[in-house]
Order: sequence, then C-alpha cells, then structure tokens
Amino acid sequence: MAWWSRAVHAWEAQQYLDSVEALLQYLLDPARQNVQWTRHDDQIHFTLLQGSKVVHGHVDGERLRAESRVAHTRELQVAWMRRLLEANGDLNFSHYALDEQGHISLVTFSFLLDGSPYKLYHALRELATHADKQDDLLLDEFDRLAPVEMEHIEPMSEEEKAVRYEFFVQEIRRVLALLDDGALPPEQFPAAASYLLLSLVYRLDYLVKPEGYTMETFERLHRDFFTNDGRTVQAKNHDLRRELAALLERPREEFYEELYLVPATFGITEAATHDLFANFVRSELPHMEWYIEHDHPDFALAIPDYIAGYSLFNHALPPPDRDLLHLYWCVRAYRYFAALGLQYGLVDPATGRLNGSAIRQAVQAVCRKHREAWPRLEPQVRMLHTNGQMAFARSFLQMMARLDLTPRAPESSP
Repeated sequence: MAWWSRAVHAWEAQQYLDSVEALLQYLLDPARQNVQWTRHDDQIHFTLLQGSKVVHGHVDGERLRAESRVAHTRELQVAWMRRLLEANGDLNFSHYALDEQGHISLVTFSFLLDGSPYKLYHALRELATHADKQDDLLLDEFDRLAPVEMEHIEPMSEEEKAVRYEFFVQEIRRVLALLDDGALPPEQFPAAASYLLLSLVYRLDYLVKPEGYTMETFERLHRDFFTNDGRTVQAKNHDLRRELAALLERPREEFYEELYLVPATFGITEAATHDLFANFVRSELPHMEWYIEHDHPDFALAIPDYIAGYSLFNHALPPPDRDLLHLYWCVRAYRYFAALGLQYGLVDPATGRLNGSAIRQAVQAVCRKHREAWPRLEPQVRMLHTNGQMAFARSFLQMMARLDLTPRAPESSP
C-alpha cells in the first residue's frame, strides 16, 4: 500500500504527475509486467493489460486520457450502434467512441485537478474490465465487426484446450445425470439442486477459465440466481440447468477460441475480508450433515465446493485465503490437474487416496509464504482429516475459518 499512499499524498500536494506515476506503480505486478510507462518532462505515456485488451493512456500537466480498442468495423450498423449507445448509460467514467479508422473504443478522460487516485483507479478499472468483456460478446453477436490485434495473448496448446474442454463437458454431464437419477428430485429438493448447479458454475469458471461467451454466461447465471425478482428457487434451478445444457451444444471450435492465457491488472470482484469468508463457511457448511446422514455424498460435497467456488467467484479474498482455496481445488479436482500434467503429490491419481502428510505440508508452505504480512497465520493442520474427499473438504474449510488474518501493524515513524 506504500505506492497507493504516495499517490494520494502527491495528489493532495498538487504533484499530479508524481501521483499518476505512483498509481501506475501500485497497479504494477512485476511478475507479469502488466503495466508499462515512460515519463519525459511533463508527459507520461502508459499501457496496461487487462485480459485480451490493452489500455493506452497519456497524461500531461493538466489531464489524463486513456482508451482501449474493442473491435473494428468497416460499416455503420444500427444494431451494434444502439447497443453501445445504451451501454454508455451504464458507465460511470468512460464511454464508447468510434474513430476515423473504424475502431470502436472505450475512452475515459479526467482533468488532474479533480483526478484523485481514487477516481482514476475506478475510471481505469471500469474502462479495462468492460473493454475486456465486451470485445468477445460483440464479435460473437455481430458478424460485421472484426477483432483488433492482441499481440500480448499467450496461446494455449491444443492438448491443454482438449483437457479443459473434456473436463468442462464431463462435469456438466455428470451434474445433469445426478439431477436425473431421481435420488433427490429437484422439484422436491430445490436447495440440493441449487448447491449442485451453482457449485458446478463456479468450479468450471475457476478451473477451466473460459473467456468470452461462456464467461459471460456464468456471470449472468450467478447474477440472475441471486436477483430478488420473485421467481421460485425451482424456476431459477430450471434456468440454470437449461443454460448449462445449452453450453454443451456449442461447437467445440467456438469453445476453443475462448481458451487463452492473459494477464489482468484489475479483478472484477470486490475486496472481501477473511471474517466475511469465515462467517460464510460457518453458515453454509453445517448444511452438509443432512446429505451425509442420508447417504447422498455427491450432494454433500457440492456444499463445500459451493463455498469455495462462490468465494473465489464473488470476492477478491486476501491472498492467504485465495492460495489455500486453490490448494483445496488441487485436492478436489486432482484428476483434472493430473490431466494437465500438474502432479502435486497430494492425491494418488491411480487410487484416489489422499496424501495427508503432503497436504499438511502444502498448507504450511502457503502460510509461511504470507506470514510476513499476516504474522498470526498459524494453521491448525491437526484439524485436517484426509481419509476421503468428504472428510477433507469439510475439515479443510473448518481449518480455514479458524485462521487469524490480522495484518502486521504498520511501523511507526521515528
């Protein structure tokens, strides 16, 4: 947070270029080189990466202007122009524009006099995240629009795409089959169906990481399910199921186009505290018990998967929580990781037997990594039960809920 504080103090002292440069330093992830800039006299030129998009910005002594090209067109059409005009009404800091070369761009502008780091951060975040999301959606819907160059994208091998696609298809089919087998009919047990379907959405989003149409579908399904619109849970489950089944009908080639590796400067989720996550675990995890007692293991396991998936999908968790939940998925989806060539030694892929010692060591390693910032981060690994996936999933989240993520107190000035 030192760079953020420096940006705020510089802006308050009317040292506007120093403030912008400190903000860019705050956004920089050195491992990914997601932000680059040059400063000469009273000018700053910068670029930042967000998924498939590049944001280009320019700052002088008075103003900041940034833009990201979304698509290219050779002719004006009422359909996409109306869509973007309506989209402008939902934006707070940016707007769609069309240049003389036919590039459709998102643009933001601010005078530095009223461009505090808070305002510039949210303006750049809105521009970057919307540009990254809308390019694939516009290209999918309007065939007269063409993509713009994306040189920074790291392609994914055909072998890895095949593994991700097969996992995607198999998981959807497995869940739909569970709903059809009659053990817990969705109309009579709507909560069970909701846990199963939502945990599937979040699991596929986190593990497969599709972009474009599929990512937008997942976000819409999440949004619609939790919207208080008067519909019954049964009706919402029906929509979830229908949309997920429809994803199976899309051509494999279209899904492959949504698989690529990209860096991101901004997350699309809002920051959340560890206490919020811990309370969520405590409120949801006891719902496993009924399904365990009545011998419905798949439905029981959907609940901790839902907790882990929802938390990663809907919140920007503190780094220790985020890393531990990734470890959770390495155990829960061990066959998928093994198919990707990632052998962590946490589960024997041949027998499915969990390696309790390796899992506990992995938990300790995550906590050691973050202990400088969170000195009280001491996991109670003795709580972990590794005699099966059910015992692991429940005990792992219980252990996480008990963690103390009190941050290190800032050093006082002499």
